[in-house]
Amino acid sequence: MLIGSPYGERYDADWPALAEIEVLRRSRLQPGKRAFNLGANHGVMAMMLADAVGPAGSVVALEADARYAELAARNAALNGLEQLTCLRAAVARHSGTIAFSMAMKVDEGSGRLGRVRVPAWSIDDLAAAHGAPDVIFMDVEGFEAEGLGGAGQTLAAGPDWFVEVHGDRELSRYGASVADVITCFDPARYSLLGAHDVLGRSRSGELTSATTFRPLDPANAPRDRFFLIALSRTSNIRPPSDRAG
Repeated sequence: MLIGSPYGERYDADWPALAEIEVLRRSRLQPGKRAFNLGANHGVMAMMLADAVGPAGSVVALEADARYAELAARNAALNGLEQLTCLRAAVARHSGTIAFSMAMKVDEGSGRLGRVRVPAWSIDDLAAAHGAPDVIFMDVEGFEAEGLGGAGQTLAAGPDWFVEVHGDRELSRYGASVADVITCFDPARYSLLGAHDVLGRSRSGELTSATTFRPLDPANAPRDRFFLIALSRTSNIRPPSDRAG
């Protein structure tokens, strides 16, 4: 695993089994399925998804930063994951190009952190080009509402979703809120689960996860950063109860 930053060395060194991956594995994240990883960084989550769908499945990973997009592709090759395709691109409401900042997020318009134009895909256009996804895993640093704004057809088709919701403060940089993210998921089509990320260390120093997903009441959703899973109601898999992890 090639990791290209001090932050990555600290944060991505020894992941345990992740609750969000386990929840998705109980639903549509199955061998032979297709997944999108939007905001892939150097490919840790993309490789977890690729492992879950196996050689008969496929994963399309988008990463806007050129360095990390290259690392993600190299990591896929190092691990023999031919089912994983890594593209240098951002997710956006509309396909084309978009300004991306040196702070690893879409430029909010000020340019104060530097910016470069990068290719952009809407989720619907990505699905048209690469096939409709069964699972979408999105971590786009506050740009969630904009990404979902380009996913109308995909949302209607009913894949399972994981969205790292970055809270009202980050979302507001792009004129959105937590409520704008949640309302993208029609309650007639999706069951919502929420969790805060809880990582710790065992006595032996091993990284552990105590993240627990429970049914989410949209009216009482967290306003800070949290994890959102939206499970398609057309799936035959029942979502975990309020006691499940």
